Amino acid sequence: VIEISYVQELDIQEMAPRFTLPTTIAPRYIPPDNPDEVMMEVNYQFTALKDVPISISVSIAMRTPISHINSPSHKIISEKSEENASGLYLGSVELKDTTAIMEKDFVLIFESKDPMKEVVIVESSGVESDSKHSVMISFVPQFSPDNDPKCEFVFLIDHSGSMFSSYNISPSNNGPIDIAINALKLFLQSLPPNCYFNIVKFGSRYEKLSSESLKYSEDNMKRAKDFVNQVENLGGTEILEPLKSIILSKPVEGYEKQVFVLTDGCVSNEDAILTYIRSHIRGGRVFSLGVGRATSRSLVKGLARAGNGT
Repeated sequence: VIEISYVQELDIQEMAPRFTLPTTIAPRYIPPDNPDEVMMEVNYQFTALKDVPISISVSIAMRTPISHINSPSHKIISEKSEENASGLYLGSVELKDTTAIMEKDFVLIFESKDPMKEVVIVESSGVESDSKHSVMISFVPQFSPDNDPKCEFVFLIDHSGSMFSSYNISPSNNGPIDIAINALKLFLQSLPPNCYFNIVKFGSRYEKLSSESLKYSEDNMKRAKDFVNQVENLGGTEILEPLKSIILSKPVEGYEKQVFVLTDGCVSNEDAILTYIRSHIRGGRVFSLGVGRATSRSLVKGLARAGNGT
């Protein structure tokens, strides 16, 4: 029996904590000019997509009442309890089925009746005469957004082979490339009229909509949509070079550069990518959107953290 213990910071999705338990790892692309010796020795073995025995039990403890528990990935059985003697509201979750196809991560979302409530937790350790205390304060800050931000938006969309893989197809029969393209079209429709924008597709090579970012206009938007609709498998997942090109390119004067990465993150040179962003991002931000059923959460989340985005 192998037992693994780890601590994980929970994501927040629409004011609700989101717990993810990885159950699958997709093969990682190894760039020929940046080989990882450890990854080169990994022997990926995948079985056919079939039901396998699995059991997952989750215990939830919150300082505010739990209003709802659901899983967008699996069928579950859940229970909630009232406040106990310790001032905690408890919940429990188990899988409804005893088997599952291990092609997607287990995701659990639990909502609170009062997610904006400030919470203070005090923990004590040691004997009473030499007790030490730790205090955690949890609160949701409120910010007033800039009503008229000037931004240059650059969308980096993955067109590598894994985005076209049948292994990554969702229950709606959409592959990662379909999901990424639909998301990109939605981004384009939501752009403010006073912005600049550009689109970069990447695989073993990368292609730009324009050598320089374009001013938002009806003609440039039509040009962008035509570019997005030209779907092509560009080979390997070599994301570092297009990222370098975007970050090093001169920003539009007076505009903040915001980079949006849409990828499944199936690469082996993750450390090199994140190190480069941390070292070179200046005056801009990097946001990331993971697509596909076997997305590399470490790369997708790492891109946003290294680039001061989300």
